[in-house]
Amino acid sequence: MTQLMWDDPAVLAARGANFALQNSDFMLAIGVRLDFAITGYAPHNLAREAHKVAVDIDAGELGKLHPYLQQPVCAEPKHF
Repeated sequence: MTQLMWDDPAVLAARGANFALQNSDFMLAIGVRLDFAITGYAPHNLAREAHKVAVDIDAGELGKLHPYLQQPVCAEPKHF
């Protein structure tokens, strides 16, 4: 882990990771599944004030969070 990483956020994650995510102003998710464990079953509250960008090869996964992402990018993450 680096100084800029606080661990993985999730329902059962360390408090610091969730606190950092919820108080961020920009969220970039590259090739990760933003499922209920990450969103805490409330995707509308995920990183409330952040500009949210998600890059995923699966348009279906991006579609699940459609109203909550400012920029869904359907692309191969290694080419992003």
